[in-house]
Amino acid sequence: WFRSHTAAEIRWGGAKPEPGDMDDGRNMNPRSSFKAFLEVVKARCLPLKDYEMDAIHSLQLVLRNASTKKRDAGKDLEGVETQAKLSMFKVDGALELEAVTSEMVRLIETALVPIFAIGMDGLVNGWNAKIADLTGLSVTKAMGVHFLALVEDSSADAVSKMLELALKGKEEQNVHFEIKTHGPNSESGPISLIVNACAGRDVWGNVVGVCFVAQDITTQKRAMDQFTRIEGDYRAIVQNPNSLIPPIFGTNEF
Repeated sequence: WFRSHTAAEIRWGGAKPEPGDMDDGRNMNPRSSFKAFLEVVKARCLPLKDYEMDAIHSLQLVLRNASTKKRDAGKDLEGVETQAKLSMFKVDGALELEAVTSEMVRLIETALVPIFAIGMDGLVNGWNAKIADLTGLSVTKAMGVHFLALVEDSSADAVSKMLELALKGKEEQNVHFEIKTHGPNSESGPISLIVNACAGRDVWGNVVGVCFVAQDITTQKRAMDQFTRIEGDYRAIVQNPNSLIPPIFGTNEF
């Protein structure tokens, strides 16, 4: 999530562009192959570090508490929430604690990355604005829905396994799955996410839910799929023994 990319700059070599030359989009050539490769790798990020995972745990607890407060506004949960918040932030004074919590909730809800949380029963209890925008499913409609009903059928097994392990305290990272889109967004197809699962615990150390911090890789996946299709056509041409096709070869810089 808020991290620098693995490749800040990529230098590549190949045929120099000549004025007036036009690339044929139906065939792969050095420039188009490197361009497709760059689309795939330019958004990759470094793996999460331990202190980043600790921060995610804190955000998960705040997100779950904020959702619970909205859903059960008439119930008195102040005692349990205060103990959890004090254990996470170590802030003296209820007013200062409330200010910090409100700011963290605001950061989660307005974050530029998808963040959502799941309870022990598998129901959604946290859904920030970014994931709502990507899927077209509003916060009010997502809350209380079983998460497996929101993912693509092809990803159901992987998500179910990830949830099962996370609820046992075993957190998985860089899990890829696809989530359904709704409303006008459904025309563009499912959203591809790379997700890190973070088990949320209460003050006694018991797992009480799972938070997911995701990265949207839909654009990169589509570029990679297109690259794979073009690569197959290009390979078929290069390996074709037909005498009508002129000799084609490549070489590295030396």
